[in-house]
Amino acid sequence: MTADLDVDTDELRRAARELSATGARVAAETPPPPTVTVPRWDTSGAVAALADDCRRFAAALAAGLEETGHDLLIAAAGYDDADARAAARLSRATASRPCPGPPFSTIPIVSTATPHGPR
Repeated sequence: MTADLDVDTDELRRAARELSATGARVAAETPPPPTVTVPRWDTSGAVAALADDCRRFAAALAAGLEETGHDLLIAAAGYDDADARAAARLSRATASRPCPGPPFSTIPIVSTATPHGPR
């Protein structure tokens, strides 16, 4: 069984750039903690903790997107390198074995037939 795997490394690189850019936008749009002084209510602590959790989640999401983009770039480079190695192996293999001429070019043709049919 042979399995062909076609990878569009240009598409991987495009996706990597988009993921990294999205991660950068998420990181840039994560608001800083508010600096407004408000009355202390019973729910203030819970809201502050939730806001901190949301900022941490957004930061982790941004870092994950950027890291995934970086990983895709590494994968694309790996596929390109593998293709280059395979092409080099194939080139070496075909260079060391000259291509044969046309079929039967060195085989002498000997007829066992006579003008009046087989012997």
